Amino acid sequence: MKQIILLFALLVGVMAGTFWLSNREDLEKLLPNNASTPESTQSNQVLKKGFVTIGSAKIEVEIVRTKQDRSTGLSKYDELVKDTGMLFVFEREDTRPPFWMKDMKFPIDIIWINDDKVVQVTANIPTLVTNTSENRIPKYLPNQPVDYVLEVSSGFAKQEGIKAGDTVNLPNLDGVSQI
Repeated sequence: MKQIILLFALLVGVMAGTFWLSNREDLEKLLPNNASTPESTQSNQVLKKGFVTIGSAKIEVEIVRTKQDRSTGLSKYDELVKDTGMLFVFEREDTRPPFWMKDMKFPIDIIWINDDKVVQVTANIPTLVTNTSENRIPKYLPNQPVDYVLEVSSGFAKQEGIKAGDTVNLPNLDGVSQI
């Protein structure tokens, strides 16, 4: 009888753990912006959230600054919730960072930002064919130096009418760790 009870308890524990893991993204939405969950913490750095406004578009963003976080980027998500994205902040301004779609599960638009203005939009970047070798993954670069990069769902820039020359209002970046 004890074995059956232990087996039942183990089964309930596995089910609860599976449910929790599948709902971590929902859990993150319930926590304050600076709360840490296993998925929002990498390299012992808590990621910060904020809002970017371009024209009438208000985008809730996850702000990333570390090399490791930038490398992972949006590939840790299966999709983006409407009006959300990821803002990449770099160690120095006026850089030309390469971006790629390694391990991405959905297409995106990249909005390149310099001096609080959109300088370029690279729209509808597709996902890769499975098992594409790293040396064959296309890299996307801005046509001029940038301070920030904003990734949003594919089609978002067109839907919102975002174009080069638009003014960008960035969130307060104080307190966001920089490595």
